[in-house]
Amino acid sequence: MTSVHYRNRLDRLHQLIRTQQMLDVPTMAKKLGYHKSTLERLLKRLRAEGHVIRYDTTLKRYVLEEE
Repeated sequence: MTSVHYRNRLDRLHQLIRTQQMLDVPTMAKKLGYHKSTLERLLKRLRAEGHVIRYDTTLKRYVLEEE
């Protein structure tokens, strides 16, 4: 996978979280056609880049904590 392709995946995932469309990992992995571990790695990478991302159990989706 090229670095551009990887960056596009990260950007897409970030957008899904920002627009409140990122559900739980198993559901989203199936929708996006990714393996669950791939999606978890992408989430980990976004967090390493400084994004504060958490799973809200009440809303049953990932949320982005803005400063």
